[in-house]
Amino acid sequence: MDTLETIDISTKNWIQSSVSKLKESHPDDIIYAWESGVNKGMNLREKAIKKVYDDMLSKVLMTAAKMFKKLNTSLHMPCERFFVKMGEVEEFDVLFLVDLEDYLSEKLKVAYLESNKIKAECKEETFKINFIFKAFTKNTNIENIQADGFLLHYAPKPRKT
Repeated sequence: MDTLETIDISTKNWIQSSVSKLKESHPDDIIYAWESGVNKGMNLREKAIKKVYDDMLSKVLMTAAKMFKKLNTSLHMPCERFFVKMGEVEEFDVLFLVDLEDYLSEKLKVAYLESNKIKAECKEETFKINFIFKAFTKNTNIENIQADGFLLHYAPKPRKT
């Protein structure tokens, strides 16, 4: 093996790297490349966040629909609509409007017990859903409910006769 003294380090043994063959770049080109990379990364991040949100929202709506169906069938608590509010990314509140008479009866306690069963079925570390029941009267102000952050609203469409 050659020792340091015997290695020929003259310029004839050097190979020009491809980096030094790059054309000179204008600072605007470098900034544009950087911005393009950032935007591409942001778009991928936004798409990933949107997918997580869509998956969570789908799960919330399916879970809320299960409770909605339970209220209107086996619990005999007519519920015309429900609202969804997003807290954190993985935390949602669902507000069910039920008749005042049912709200003031023992049915409400049964509804909360059923809601706890449904919540337990879908319990995950990254998913939390809360069910809230409120009496629906002629004085219920839907705009106030929406102002409290319940922006998604579900009410079945009337059936055509």
